[in-house]
Amino acid sequence: MNNVYIRFWKKINDIHGKCSVKEYWKIMFIHLSIYIILFFSFSIGMLLKVNYGLDKMGSFLIEGSIIISIINFLVTLWPNLTITKRRLNDAGLSWVILFFIFLPFGPMIIIYFLATPTENDEWNFYSK
Repeated sequence: MNNVYIRFWKKINDIHGKCSVKEYWKIMFIHLSIYIILFFSFSIGMLLKVNYGLDKMGSFLIEGSIIISIINFLVTLWPNLTITKRRLNDAGLSWVILFFIFLPFGPMIIIYFLATPTENDEWNFYSK
C-alpha cells in the first residue's frame, strides 16, 4: 500500500493520466481509515470529558482530532480531486460527472461511476 500512497502524492497535479479501480479504492480506504481513527479519538475525548470529568484531556483529544481532520481534508482535497479525475479518465467518463455531487443521490451515482471497470479491462462487460 505504501507504493500506492507514494504515487498518490507524486501525481498530485496529474489530471490527464489514468488510475485503476484498485489503486483508487486503496487510496480511499487509507483516507477512510484516517478519518475513522480521528473519529474514535474525538469520541474518546467526549467520553473522557462528559463521563469521567477529565476536561483537559477530553478537550485536548476533541480539539486535536477536529484540527487534524480539517488539516487532513484541506491538504488532501486537491490530490483527491485529481485522482478522482484520473479514475474517471480510466473508466472513459467525463470529469463533468463530479457535478452530480449537487444532485439528490448524486454521491451514490458518482461512487457507481468510480467503481466502473477500466475501458480496456477484460472484466469490462460494457465494452463487449
